Amino acid sequence: MKSNYMMDAEDVANELGISKGHAYKVIRQLNEELEKSGFIIVAGKVPRAEVLRLSNSAHSIRRENRCRHIRMKKGILG
Repeated sequence: MKSNYMMDAEDVANELGISKGHAYKVIRQLNEELEKSGFIIVAGKVPRAEVLRLSNSAHSIRRENRCRHIRMKKGILG
């Protein structure tokens, strides 16, 4: 992975473990959110910080789902 400020679809796909086609959709969605917030965007690229934020929140969700599943198996959750 390159250490540039901006990531392209290949970088996003590698970072998130998704296909390159899906990475383009993620980039498009992130750019729409950034543009609504008043940022200038570059088509087909997204700031590395946004992808890392998305990656960290996805890891947190998966971790919480695993914990919930374990608690359900042990009968802690109803």
